[in-house]
Amino acid sequence: RARSGTGPCLRWAGGELHRYGPALHAFAPLQELPAGAALGGREPLELPGLGRLRLVSVSGEGLCAARVPLPLAVRSRSGGERLVVAGTDGRRALKDLLREARVPPWARERTVVLWSAGRVVAAVLPGHAWLGADLVASAGEPGWRVEWCDAPEALRPVH
Repeated sequence: RARSGTGPCLRWAGGELHRYGPALHAFAPLQELPAGAALGGREPLELPGLGRLRLVSVSGEGLCAARVPLPLAVRSRSGGERLVVAGTDGRRALKDLLREARVPPWARERTVVLWSAGRVVAAVLPGHAWLGADLVASAGEPGWRVEWCDAPEALRPVH
């Protein structure tokens, strides 16, 4: 029996089969995000079975280095997270941002939420990051681009 909005899922020792929209998606079981992890700059953070997160030093994009102190706390979604994203009106629920981006339920469960100084600064999936609008580096400002590398295919966007 599937929870509302999650779609049916069949699990066995070596895999999972999900229905999302009109398609079926089969893949190896996905690991959970590590608890209590931090992303601090130079070294990537290994996410066992899920790839790795890294911060890339950039200029005029990403999280503003001056306004976002490192290290960033790395957490999985717990529900209720809200974020003001550039180009949107007001604070938005992360769950709504993920649904609007057509992120499948199994990937929503593994969305990385980055925290700094007690607030959500970004939400990250392979190939996409939602950044707090007031924390985005302006032209010429040093910033950090968050990248999720070597992610399993199951976490990549579904089109």
